[in-house]
Amino acid sequence: MTVDVPSLIIKYATESDAGLYSCYAINRIGKGNSNTVLVTIKGDSATSSDSGTYVCIASNIAGTQQSEEITFVVYGGESGTSGGTLSNPSLIIDFATLSDGGHYTCSGTNVAGTSNGPQIKLKVTGDQPTVTVGSSSYTSITGTTITNTTQLTITGSKPIVTVDSSNETVEYGSNVTLNCNVISSPTHTEVYWQKSSNGTITSLFDGLPGVLGVTLDNPSLTIEYITREDIGIYTCFAKNSLGIGSSNDTIDIDLIAGAPKITVDKLNYTAYDGKSVQLLCSIHSNPQHNTVVWGETSMEQLQRS
Repeated sequence: MTVDVPSLIIKYATESDAGLYSCYAINRIGKGNSNTVLVTIKGDSATSSDSGTYVCIASNIAGTQQSEEITFVVYGGESGTSGGTLSNPSLIIDFATLSDGGHYTCSGTNVAGTSNGPQIKLKVTGDQPTVTVGSSSYTSITGTTITNTTQLTITGSKPIVTVDSSNETVEYGSNVTLNCNVISSPTHTEVYWQKSSNGTITSLFDGLPGVLGVTLDNPSLTIEYITREDIGIYTCFAKNSLGIGSSNDTIDIDLIAGAPKITVDKLNYTAYDGKSVQLLCSIHSNPQHNTVVWGETSMEQLQRS
Protein backbone atom coordinates (compact mmCIF):
# COMPACT_ATOMS: atom_id res chain seq x y z
CA MET A 1 0.00 0.00 0.00
CA THR A 2 1.88 3.07 -1.33
CA VAL A 3 1.11 6.42 -3.05
CA ASP A 4 1.64 4.73 -6.41
CA VAL A 5 -0.16 1.51 -5.46
CA PRO A 6 -2.90 2.47 -2.96
CA SER A 7 -4.58 -0.94 -2.99
CA LEU A 8 -4.49 -2.97 0.26
CA ILE A 9 -3.29 -6.58 0.14
CA ILE A 10 -4.02 -8.76 3.20
CA LYS A 11 -1.65 -11.71 3.19
CA TYR A 12 -2.85 -14.94 4.80
CA ALA A 13 -6.25 -13.58 5.82
CA THR A 14 -7.74 -15.06 8.96
CA GLU A 15 -11.07 -14.65 10.74
CA SER A 16 -9.66 -11.68 12.64
CA ASP A 17 -9.26 -9.79 9.33
CA ALA A 18 -13.03 -9.77 8.61
CA GLY A 19 -14.72 -6.32 8.82
CA LEU A 20 -15.37 -2.98 7.08
CA TYR A 21 -12.51 -1.26 5.30
CA SER A 22 -12.24 2.34 3.89
CA CYS A 23 -9.43 3.89 1.83
CA TYR A 24 -8.21 7.38 2.71
CA ALA A 25 -5.99 9.91 0.84
CA ILE A 26 -4.69 13.29 2.00
CA ASN A 27 -3.32 16.31 0.03
CA ARG A 28 -2.84 20.01 0.83
CA ILE A 29 -6.49 20.76 0.39
CA GLY A 30 -7.81 18.04 2.64
CA LYS A 31 -8.67 14.34 3.16
CA GLY A 32 -10.87 12.12 1.03
CA ASN A 33 -12.23 8.66 1.71
CA SER A 34 -13.85 5.85 -0.25
CA ASN A 35 -17.06 4.00 0.29
CA THR A 36 -16.93 1.27 2.92
CA VAL A 37 -15.81 -2.18 1.72
CA LEU A 38 -17.03 -5.31 3.55
CA VAL A 39 -14.48 -8.12 3.85
CA THR A 40 -15.83 -11.57 4.79
CA ILE A 41 -13.44 -14.42 5.60
CA LYS A 42 -14.56 -17.83 4.38
CA GLY A 43 -13.04 -21.20 5.13
CA ASP A 44 -13.19 -24.10 7.54
CA SER A 45 -12.64 -23.62 11.25
CA ALA A 46 -9.33 -24.61 12.84
CA THR A 47 -8.37 -28.28 12.72
CA SER A 48 -7.38 -29.85 16.04
CA SER A 49 -5.40 -33.07 16.51
CA ASP A 50 -3.98 -35.00 19.45
CA SER A 51 -0.21 -35.24 19.63
CA GLY A 52 1.08 -38.48 18.13
CA THR A 53 -1.91 -39.07 15.81
CA TYR A 54 -2.14 -38.43 12.09
CA VAL A 55 -4.24 -35.60 10.68
CA CYS A 56 -5.62 -35.05 7.18
CA ILE A 57 -6.12 -31.47 5.95
CA ALA A 58 -8.71 -31.88 3.19
CA SER A 59 -8.42 -29.82 0.03
CA ASN A 60 -10.36 -29.77 -3.27
CA ILE A 61 -9.18 -27.95 -6.37
CA ALA A 62 -11.47 -27.10 -9.29
CA GLY A 63 -10.62 -25.36 -12.55
CA THR A 64 -11.35 -25.41 -16.27
CA GLN A 65 -7.72 -26.42 -16.84
CA GLN A 66 -6.12 -29.42 -15.13
CA SER A 67 -3.89 -28.38 -12.23
CA GLU A 68 -0.22 -28.94 -12.94
CA GLU A 69 1.11 -28.44 -9.40
CA ILE A 70 -0.23 -28.73 -5.87
CA THR A 71 1.56 -26.95 -3.02
CA PHE A 72 0.84 -26.71 0.69
CA VAL A 73 2.42 -23.74 2.42
CA VAL A 74 2.98 -24.23 6.17
CA TYR A 75 3.33 -21.30 8.58
CA GLY A 76 4.80 -22.07 12.00
CA GLY A 77 4.95 -25.85 11.70
CA GLU A 78 7.24 -28.66 10.56
CA SER A 79 5.91 -32.00 9.43
CA GLY A 80 6.61 -35.35 7.89
CA THR A 81 3.76 -35.51 5.43
CA SER A 82 2.18 -37.42 2.58
CA GLY A 83 -0.46 -36.41 0.03
CA GLY A 84 -0.34 -33.00 -1.62
CA THR A 85 -0.31 -34.58 -5.10
CA LEU A 86 -2.38 -33.97 -8.26
CA SER A 87 -4.47 -37.07 -7.60
CA ASN A 88 -4.70 -36.45 -3.84
CA PRO A 89 -4.32 -32.77 -3.02
CA SER A 90 -5.20 -33.28 0.66
CA LEU A 91 -2.28 -33.08 3.12
CA ILE A 92 -1.74 -35.96 5.57
CA ILE A 93 0.52 -35.49 8.60
CA ASP A 94 1.32 -39.02 9.66
CA PHE A 95 2.42 -38.37 13.26
CA ALA A 96 1.36 -34.95 14.46
CA THR A 97 3.52 -33.36 17.15
CA LEU A 98 3.41 -30.00 18.90
CA SER A 99 5.81 -28.58 16.31
CA ASP A 100 3.25 -29.27 13.52
CA GLY A 101 0.80 -26.72 14.89
CA GLY A 102 0.36 -23.69 12.60
CA HIS A 103 -1.47 -22.31 9.57
CA TYR A 104 -1.70 -24.27 6.32
CA THR A 105 -2.55 -22.98 2.83
CA CYS A 106 -3.15 -25.12 -0.28
CA SER A 107 -2.10 -23.70 -3.66
CA GLY A 108 -2.99 -25.07 -7.11
CA THR A 109 -1.25 -24.07 -10.33
CA ASN A 110 -2.24 -24.58 -13.97
CA VAL A 111 -1.50 -22.78 -17.24
CA ALA A 112 -3.87 -20.00 -16.29
CA GLY A 113 -2.12 -19.22 -13.03
CA THR A 114 -1.97 -20.03 -9.33
CA SER A 115 -4.77 -19.92 -6.79
CA ASN A 116 -4.52 -20.16 -3.03
CA GLY A 117 -7.10 -21.73 -0.77
CA PRO A 118 -8.07 -20.25 2.58
CA GLN A 119 -5.76 -20.67 5.52
CA ILE A 120 -6.39 -23.66 7.73
CA LYS A 121 -5.26 -23.51 11.33
CA LEU A 122 -3.96 -26.73 12.89
CA LYS A 123 -3.75 -26.97 16.67
CA VAL A 124 -2.01 -30.00 18.15
CA THR A 125 -3.13 -30.88 21.67
CA GLY A 126 -1.31 -33.05 24.19
CA ASP A 127 2.05 -32.97 25.90
CA GLN A 128 5.20 -34.98 26.34
CA PRO A 129 4.77 -38.29 28.24
CA THR A 130 4.98 -38.23 32.03
CA VAL A 131 7.19 -41.08 33.31
CA THR A 132 6.98 -42.41 36.86
CA VAL A 133 8.45 -45.38 38.71
CA GLY A 134 6.58 -47.52 41.21
CA SER A 135 8.94 -46.83 44.10
CA SER A 136 12.12 -44.95 44.86
CA SER A 137 13.67 -48.01 46.49
CA TYR A 138 13.61 -51.74 45.73
CA THR A 139 15.25 -54.68 47.49
CA SER A 140 16.34 -57.82 45.66
CA ILE A 141 18.31 -60.97 46.44
CA THR A 142 21.57 -60.88 44.51
CA GLY A 143 21.48 -62.86 41.29
CA THR A 144 17.80 -62.08 40.53
CA THR A 145 16.45 -59.52 38.04
CA ILE A 146 14.39 -56.42 38.84
CA THR A 147 13.06 -53.53 36.74
CA ASN A 148 11.84 -49.97 37.24
CA THR A 149 14.14 -48.94 40.04
CA THR A 150 15.98 -45.85 41.10
CA GLN A 151 17.84 -47.41 44.00
CA LEU A 152 18.99 -51.03 44.41
CA THR A 153 19.85 -52.59 47.76
CA ILE A 154 21.61 -55.97 47.67
CA THR A 155 20.91 -58.32 50.56
CA GLY A 156 23.04 -61.30 51.49
CA SER A 157 26.59 -61.88 52.68
CA LYS A 158 29.48 -64.26 52.42
CA PRO A 159 28.76 -67.71 53.91
CA ILE A 160 28.50 -68.25 57.67
CA VAL A 161 30.57 -71.33 58.54
CA THR A 162 30.60 -73.15 61.88
CA VAL A 163 32.29 -76.33 63.15
CA ASP A 164 32.00 -78.37 66.31
CA SER A 165 35.07 -77.02 68.07
CA SER A 166 36.99 -79.82 69.74
CA ASN A 167 40.29 -81.59 70.20
CA GLU A 168 40.00 -84.93 68.45
CA THR A 169 42.30 -87.64 69.79
CA VAL A 170 42.07 -90.66 67.52
CA GLU A 171 43.80 -93.96 67.15
CA TYR A 172 46.24 -94.60 64.40
CA GLY A 173 44.50 -96.11 61.33
CA SER A 174 40.95 -95.19 62.37
CA ASN A 175 38.49 -92.89 60.58
CA VAL A 176 37.40 -89.46 61.87
CA THR A 177 34.64 -87.05 60.74
CA LEU A 178 34.97 -83.29 61.33
CA ASN A 179 31.51 -81.70 61.24
CA CYS A 180 30.92 -78.41 59.36
CA ASN A 181 27.71 -76.37 58.85
CA VAL A 182 27.25 -73.69 56.15
CA ILE A 183 24.52 -71.01 55.99
CA SER A 184 24.74 -69.01 52.78
CA SER A 185 22.61 -66.43 50.91
CA PRO A 186 23.26 -66.40 48.00
CA THR A 187 23.90 -70.15 47.85
CA HIS A 188 27.53 -71.18 48.28
CA THR A 189 29.29 -72.59 45.22
CA GLU A 190 32.43 -74.11 46.79
CA VAL A 191 33.48 -75.87 50.02
CA TYR A 192 36.97 -76.84 51.18
CA TRP A 193 39.06 -77.42 54.33
CA GLN A 194 42.55 -76.32 55.32
CA LYS A 195 44.98 -78.11 57.64
CA SER A 196 47.69 -76.18 59.48
CA SER A 197 50.66 -78.18 60.75
CA ASN A 198 54.08 -76.80 61.73
CA GLY A 199 53.47 -73.60 59.71
CA THR A 200 52.41 -75.47 56.56
CA ILE A 201 48.89 -74.95 55.12
CA THR A 202 47.35 -77.81 53.14
CA SER A 203 43.98 -77.52 51.33
CA LEU A 204 41.63 -80.51 51.30
CA PHE A 205 39.04 -80.89 48.54
CA ASP A 206 36.48 -83.48 47.54
CA GLY A 207 38.14 -86.21 45.50
CA LEU A 208 41.52 -86.28 47.24
CA PRO A 209 42.69 -89.77 48.30
CA GLY A 210 41.47 -90.67 51.79
CA VAL A 211 39.06 -87.68 51.90
CA LEU A 212 35.26 -88.06 51.98
CA GLY A 213 32.55 -85.36 52.07
CA VAL A 214 33.60 -81.73 51.46
CA THR A 215 30.68 -81.15 49.06
CA LEU A 216 28.00 -78.45 48.80
CA ASP A 217 25.44 -80.79 50.34
CA ASN A 218 27.83 -82.34 52.88
CA PRO A 219 30.61 -79.91 53.88
CA SER A 220 31.84 -82.13 56.74
CA LEU A 221 35.27 -83.77 56.32
CA THR A 222 35.89 -87.48 56.83
CA ILE A 223 39.51 -88.68 56.91
CA GLU A 224 40.05 -92.38 56.32
CA TYR A 225 42.90 -94.22 58.08
CA ILE A 226 44.46 -91.54 60.26
CA THR A 227 48.27 -91.38 60.25
CA ARG A 228 50.84 -89.00 61.72
CA GLU A 229 50.58 -86.88 58.53
CA ASP A 230 46.97 -86.01 59.45
CA ILE A 231 47.89 -84.37 62.77
CA GLY A 232 47.09 -80.62 62.71
CA ILE A 233 44.49 -77.86 63.11
CA TYR A 234 41.55 -77.94 60.68
CA THR A 235 39.37 -75.01 59.41
CA CYS A 236 36.27 -75.22 57.17
CA PHE A 237 35.70 -72.72 54.30
CA ALA A 238 32.74 -71.92 51.99
CA LYS A 239 32.53 -69.51 49.05
CA ASN A 240 29.66 -67.68 47.32
CA SER A 241 29.38 -64.70 44.94
CA LEU A 242 29.88 -62.23 47.83
CA GLY A 243 33.03 -63.73 49.32
CA ILE A 244 34.61 -66.54 51.34
CA GLY A 245 33.50 -67.44 54.85
CA SER A 246 35.53 -69.52 57.31
CA SER A 247 34.83 -71.13 60.66
CA ASN A 248 35.99 -69.08 63.63
CA ASP A 249 36.50 -72.25 65.65
CA THR A 250 38.93 -74.97 64.61
CA ILE A 251 39.38 -78.69 65.19
CA ASP A 252 42.68 -80.03 66.52
CA ILE A 253 43.51 -83.64 65.65
CA ASP A 254 45.98 -85.59 67.80
CA LEU A 255 47.02 -89.20 67.42
CA ILE A 256 47.20 -92.06 69.90
CA ALA A 257 50.33 -93.95 68.82
CA GLY A 258 53.68 -95.15 70.16
CA ALA A 259 56.38 -97.78 69.99
CA PRO A 260 55.27 -101.41 70.45
CA LYS A 261 54.86 -102.58 74.07
CA ILE A 262 56.35 -106.08 74.63
CA THR A 263 55.74 -108.38 77.58
CA VAL A 264 56.96 -111.93 78.34
CA ASP A 265 55.19 -114.55 80.40
CA LYS A 266 58.27 -115.63 82.46
CA LEU A 267 61.80 -114.42 82.87
CA ASN A 268 63.37 -117.90 83.47
CA TYR A 269 62.86 -121.10 81.55
CA THR A 270 64.42 -124.56 82.05
CA ALA A 271 64.82 -126.76 79.03
CA TYR A 272 66.08 -130.32 78.60
CA ASP A 273 68.82 -131.04 76.16
CA GLY A 274 67.33 -132.10 72.86
CA LYS A 275 63.82 -131.02 73.80
CA SER A 276 61.77 -128.04 72.46
CA VAL A 277 60.92 -125.04 74.57
CA GLN A 278 58.53 -122.07 73.93
CA LEU A 279 59.38 -118.58 75.11
CA LEU A 280 56.08 -116.70 75.42
CA CYS A 281 55.90 -113.09 74.19
CA SER A 282 52.99 -110.58 73.80
CA ILE A 283 53.12 -107.38 71.69
CA HIS A 284 50.72 -104.39 71.87
CA SER A 285 51.33 -101.90 69.05
CA ASN A 286 49.62 -98.79 67.62
CA PRO A 287 50.27 -98.51 64.77
CA GLN A 288 50.42 -102.22 64.06
CA HIS A 289 53.94 -103.64 64.25
CA ASN A 290 55.31 -105.15 61.05
CA THR A 291 58.53 -106.82 62.29
CA VAL A 292 59.37 -109.23 65.15
CA VAL A 293 62.98 -110.08 66.04
CA TRP A 294 64.41 -112.18 68.89
CA GLY A 295 67.91 -111.63 70.19
CA GLU A 296 70.09 -114.14 72.11
CA THR A 297 72.70 -113.62 74.80
CA SER A 298 74.74 -116.78 75.64
CA MET A 299 75.50 -117.93 79.18
CA GLU A 300 79.18 -117.18 78.64
CA GLN A 301 78.30 -113.56 77.76
CA LEU A 302 76.09 -113.30 80.84
CA GLN A 303 78.87 -114.72 83.06
CA ARG A 304 81.37 -112.26 81.61
CA SER A 305 78.99 -109.39 82.25
